Formats: sequence, structure tokens, C-alpha cells
Amino acid sequence: MRYWIHYLKLNLRMEDFRKSEKIPAPIIKKYSENSDRPGTYDMVNKSDGLNIKYFILSVPRIDRFKRQGAAIMCEAWNKGEKTLFTGLRRLIGSENVLYGDHKKKGLKKSFFCLVRYGNTYEMHYFKGFCPRTQKEQTRFLYWYFKDQFIEVE
Repeated sequence: MRYWIHYLKLNLRMEDFRKSEKIPAPIIKKYSENSDRPGTYDMVNKSDGLNIKYFILSVPRIDRFKRQGAAIMCEAWNKGEKTLFTGLRRLIGSENVLYGDHKKKGLKKSFFCLVRYGNTYEMHYFKGFCPRTQKEQTRFLYWYFKDQFIEVE
């Protein structure tokens, strides 16, 4: 089954994003589902530049995240410390793309999306770059993926 990510008739160009903001090359990592722990995804390749060795996807339980439109919660730990805790939204027109932001103490907010391929996820992490509004984030993803399609089982 194929899902096309379409533009929704948006005129998307690089100029749509603030000129003062450089869009970094994404850090792309693959994660596969852990057969012993359903809902937990472990990094397939070694970490270089991204300190998220695994993450857990769950249903949002906190009302604040539900009100903000979170479809799924994403959590990660490293050496007993929670390194990622954010709500993810679904990209309109694609059931297999989730996106959200990530804020580390003392650093700029980062933007990432998860693309599902069967039992694996591919994380596209834009370190130090995050469109300000939900509308800008959606527009950025449509521009980023352009006419690509994402295959899922």
C-alpha cells in the first residue's frame, strides 16, 4: 500500500521559511521494533550526532498533550535520564508520518519527524531548527518530502 504525501495545493518554496534561519541537513536514523518489548524501537545503526538509542511510542495520557493535538507520545531515556518527551502529530494526508519538536536544556529547539515503514521508523532530526507554528511545521514537511511517497505494509 502506498501513501502519497501531497501538497494540499500549498505553494511551497524555500522562501516560505524565514531567511535568517538556516535549515540544517537532517540527521537520519533508523529504528526497528524490539520483539521483546512492543512499542519500543531500538536504533539500527550506531549513534553519531544523535543521542537517542531507543524510544517508546504510547497513547497520550496527559490532557495538555491531547488538547494540543498529540496523536502519540514519544519518550526516550539515556543512562536513567529522560532525554526525549514530546507529543507527536500526524501529518495530514499521511498516516505514516509523525512530527514534533524537541527541546534540550540550554539549546535551541529542534524539529523531527518519524516515517513508518512497516515495523521500522526512520527519524529525520533537524538539530537546532524548528518552524515556529504548527502550520509552518506542516508546510515545511510537505516541502521537505515534496512528491516522495512513503510505502507501508
